[in-house]
Amino acid sequence: MTDKIEIPTSGVEAGSISNSDLLELAELIEELERRNEFSGIAKRFQANTPYSIDNLPKHKAFFDATQNYREILLLGGNRSGKTQSGAFLCAVLATGLYPEWWDGIRFDGPVNIWAVGKTGQTTRDTVQEALMGPTGAEGTGLIPKSCIGKKVRLPGTPNAYDTVEVLHTSGKWSTIGFKSYKQDTPSFYGTAKHLVWLDEPCPEDIYNECLIRTATTNGRVVHTITPKEGLTRLLADFLANCDLLAGTEKIEGIDKAAAMMLMESNQSAAAIPINYGDITKTQVANHHRAAVAIGWDDIPWMSDQTKKEILDSTPPHLRDTVSKGIPTIGDGAIYTIPLA
Repeated sequence: MTDKIEIPTSGVEAGSISNSDLLELAELIEELERRNEFSGIAKRFQANTPYSIDNLPKHKAFFDATQNYREILLLGGNRSGKTQSGAFLCAVLATGLYPEWWDGIRFDGPVNIWAVGKTGQTTRDTVQEALMGPTGAEGTGLIPKSCIGKKVRLPGTPNAYDTVEVLHTSGKWSTIGFKSYKQDTPSFYGTAKHLVWLDEPCPEDIYNECLIRTATTNGRVVHTITPKEGLTRLLADFLANCDLLAGTEKIEGIDKAAAMMLMESNQSAAAIPINYGDITKTQVANHHRAAVAIGWDDIPWMSDQTKKEILDSTPPHLRDTVSKGIPTIGDGAIYTIPLA
């Protein structure tokens, strides 16, 4: 952790501050801002602010769920902080810098993590940026700059990384690998992982491999999703077979939708079976999977005007998805799952 900078706040009479004092004060404030910018996880969920973890119970429920559940789904509306929450979890486990309020899973030493997005470009622009900071400002993400070690570039995608080493409090190095759903499934074979973070809906073949990779480490698979593309078979299966936390409500018709998708897949030779790893399907909903939905009513950083502007520009069938993070189920040209 960085040393504190003391700024005198008493014993100064009005009109007695010299130009040199003002310059020194400005330099101290600039240094504080610089340190905060590079402080990683310390700048999120700060106490005594509107964004304290105490004011964000659903975000806290997501982190807490990693203690007892092997898979956790965070359904989030736009700008709900779902990607930042996934990145925060990665950064905490990779560095070992557990906040005082942390009740989630802990590992004794360094960890191996995959952070996965839709494409190499979107992984760079969302997942990597949340962890590392934007291109040209590395160290301003949720991994503290002082903890970033060796970086290996990803061929074919400018400014993207394949792997990054992260200094753990043990003095050893964690590894975060950046991957995308556009990569071949065999690229997900191989070594064990302590955490796999899947940002946005994941193809089933890749999901299966990710779950297998965490089987021997007591690892976790977390999904952070705004389901704008509707209900996938994996998402339907998850929501029909999980514990719903922090007041998350069951989606009407989800059991029927999941059953119909499963029936259709059983009739398709091309369908990929959903693999539950080292457990049976009957155990899935028994403290194996959990879901938390975070909507606009759960966050303090969006104004009513911003919400209105976003909803006004959003098609009616996507408004619950954008504002509440829940997928739409129903008949129609977009969502073709009949419920009758």
